[in-house]
Amino acid sequence: LPIDRARPAPPEPAPDGKGKVVDAAAGRPAGAVAALLADACTALQKMMQQQDKFDVSASGCTALIALLVKSTLYVANVGDSRGVLAHLSNPNAHQGPDREQLTVLPLTTDQVPGLKEERERIEGYGGQVRRDESTLTGEQGPYRVWRPDMQGPGLAMSRSLGDTIAHDIGVTHLPTIREYGVTETDRMLLLATDGVWDMLENGEAVDIAARASGDCKCDPSHAAQQLCDTARRAWEFKEARIDDITAVLVFLPPPAPRPPIRHPSPTPALSQPQYAAPPAQRFVSTPSP
Repeated sequence: LPIDRARPAPPEPAPDGKGKVVDAAAGRPAGAVAALLADACTALQKMMQQQDKFDVSASGCTALIALLVKSTLYVANVGDSRGVLAHLSNPNAHQGPDREQLTVLPLTTDQVPGLKEERERIEGYGGQVRRDESTLTGEQGPYRVWRPDMQGPGLAMSRSLGDTIAHDIGVTHLPTIREYGVTETDRMLLLATDGVWDMLENGEAVDIAARASGDCKCDPSHAAQQLCDTARRAWEFKEARIDDITAVLVFLPPPAPRPPIRHPSPTPALSQPQYAAPPAQRFVSTPSP
């Protein structure tokens, strides 16, 4: 396997007092929504194992799922894609003509074998965690998962969908699930694959998206495209290869509460329309070519 550049350790999700993180690998979540997201990942894993179009024994992917239920955001994470949220740094300050000042809150932690909890689970199942070293340069790559009975699979994630050859040595498809209370000060939710985060820090990615969208006032598709293009140019400048680059951008706050539905008037000729909240600006997913 080639020696990959080790990604700097991301910051831990900040304690904001608005939610919690549960680990579905440690037991079935008690909350209904968290349990639903864990079940969805289990269903996806079974679907991948049952299909016969491609071999998933040593092939897999990450999963990053965001579900907004009223004003509560749930983010389920499997693997080393990453989700961050940006909110106003000082919501009480007057927002003048200058750009909004945003603070970035990580919603996920990259699930890689080097993390203490992930490594302990893998080694508890008989797997091995170690780094490769180049015989030419001595450069060390990221921590990878290895079977004790073969030279493989060398998986650089501790959780994934697929990769069945590693799922009996501690790699799991079950997610961690973060619960976050969305408020009117939140501005954007950004989900992206490691091809973005290997080249851009959390704050850099949010700043690019904010600038490209006029502080979340324009079409998110343009901002997502700018973000992916920036990451791709960085790969082309620094590396001989390009990792997968996909970004999903959602502007916040969530849609306003739905007004009461007006029922038809008893007068046959005059029926009142039904009113609903306008749709929120949704996301765009932009894969690299």
